[in-house]
Amino acid sequence: DAFLSAFLAAFLASLDAAFSAFFASLSAFFFSFAAAFSAAFSAFFFSFSAFLAAFSAFFFSFFAAFSTAFSAFFFSFSAFLAAFSAFFLSFSAAFSAFLASLSALFRFLSSFFLSFSALFLSLICFFLSSSFSHSLFILSISSSTSIPLGLHWQA
Repeated sequence: DAFLSAFLAAFLASLDAAFSAFFASLSAFFFSFAAAFSAAFSAFFFSFSAFLAAFSAFFFSFFAAFSTAFSAFFFSFSAFLAAFSAFFLSFSAAFSAFLASLSALFRFLSSFFLSFSALFLSLICFFLSSSFSHSLFILSISSSTSIPLGLHWQA
């Protein structure tokens, strides 16, 4: 009986030592797995947060540059349109003044040529009337002297 109880005690002690060693190695495995998993997981989230920070910085800089360029383009385009409208306004004012002066010049020339043609027409009428009165004068002389007109001119 003492032998059996010593054997049983030794068997239980070895079984206890084996189970203790097994559970110690199993807990060491799970501890190392959990430590490695948490380190990998924290490294992944750290790199992912760094990626998100870089991505947000890129989009912030991209949209800031894009909005600045877009606003600068529209500001310069509106300045160009303002300058073009001012130029077109001054050009139209100058062109209308030029057309008004050209119209005044043509009115002056037409009135000048109208008065010149009236003067020329009155001179023609004067010469025609004086020539007609001169012809009547010659006819009256030739009829009073009874000299034929052809002879009068020959004499």
